Amino acid sequence: ITFDNVELLKPEHINATRDSGNSSNDIKDSSKVFDVSLYPNPNGTGTLFINTTASINNVKVFDIAGKEVAAYNSFNESKNEQIDVSRLSPGLYILKIQDVKGSTAQKKITIQN
Repeated sequence: ITFDNVELLKPEHINATRDSGNSSNDIKDSSKVFDVSLYPNPNGTGTLFINTTASINNVKVFDIAGKEVAAYNSFNESKNEQIDVSRLSPGLYILKIQDVKGSTAQKKITIQN
């Protein structure tokens, strides 16, 4: 299973990267763009806190099959945000966080009951 040039079965490849536009399954440009921390993770509280070193533009949530299941867009270019994940079913998800410059970071989260 692949997700934007990242093999989901290799979590060491899930990090903040510049999108090189390469269509292969290997990450060609893995230069770090910005740091992201998520907590609590695993999450059973319904609220996920996101802290970054960049101003957040939007956050998209994908299930393990790569289907977008949620999107959050109103962040006012903040570096510290929270999102409501209470409607997500228990399981593993990938968050794609985009900053105001268009760079993205990807992180995995686990939702619990």
